[in-house]
Amino acid sequence: MTDYVIEEKNRVLMERPEPSFYAKIPKMAQLDLDPYELALYTNYKQTASDNPNGGAWKSNETLAKECHMSPRKITQVRQSLVEKGYIHCQYETSESGKEYSAAIVTIVDVWAKNHARFSTTPIAPRANGIAPDANPRSHDVLTPIAPRANKEELNNKNQKEEKALAPALQEMLDTVKRELKQYGKQAENVAKLLLGELPSKQAEMNLSKPINPEMLIAFCVWWDKKKDRNGQSLTRPRNMGSIKSAVEEWQKTLSPLNYLKSEAPKTLAQRKAPTNLDLLQTERNND
Repeated sequence: MTDYVIEEKNRVLMERPEPSFYAKIPKMAQLDLDPYELALYTNYKQTASDNPNGGAWKSNETLAKECHMSPRKITQVRQSLVEKGYIHCQYETSESGKEYSAAIVTIVDVWAKNHARFSTTPIAPRANGIAPDANPRSHDVLTPIAPRANKEELNNKNQKEEKALAPALQEMLDTVKRELKQYGKQAENVAKLLLGELPSKQAEMNLSKPINPEMLIAFCVWWDKKKDRNGQSLTRPRNMGSIKSAVEEWQKTLSPLNYLKSEAPKTLAQRKAPTNLDLLQTERNND
């Protein structure tokens, strides 16, 4: 092969058309090619896929600029791609016949080789020399994904599910959301934990001394007064394990008069919400 000239043009074609405006790179190319080869190969693939009807022309100078290498390096890397079997190249000479004026680059269809190299599932034999995946779009069929429900639909669904909950659980759930900033299924599980109503598979997570919503509020008041070693207020517990441990720690500070194990949570209709005086009294009892 004679020396390159910067004005030499490269006409890039595909053996088999591929979708436009992006380059599909087989895994074997990523493993076999060095950075320069991979850069030029990717550029060739992109160029040909963007112009499926007859390919496209690019000068060595343009390729060099796009691939961040010199024009001389382009000719060296192109020959390397030929030797590795990723492209075919035919050269046209100038009128004088002493130098190349154009290189006709055809990108080899290596998808069958790529499949055979990495897949454990054998590929079906070719029929009439055509691979079974010869459909140019066969690699690009995307499985339709059901559209995601929007936030309002999810909220409505959650609200409908919550309406079916028992009144005591619903009230605890509302308190958990407000005080512990828990949401969704996690909030419901935390509410059940505090009420001692987790199912048998999670029964070990239940509080041995269940609490009601007012007691959860009193716990939060007590927790917010706790300080870490630096004298800063602690953030409220987030996961089920830390919530259980923190509530049990709080329960140990209560006297029998302030906490009755037999006291079952009541519905909002059966009792009034705690007043500021109630909370103040709880604070004084805990000090």
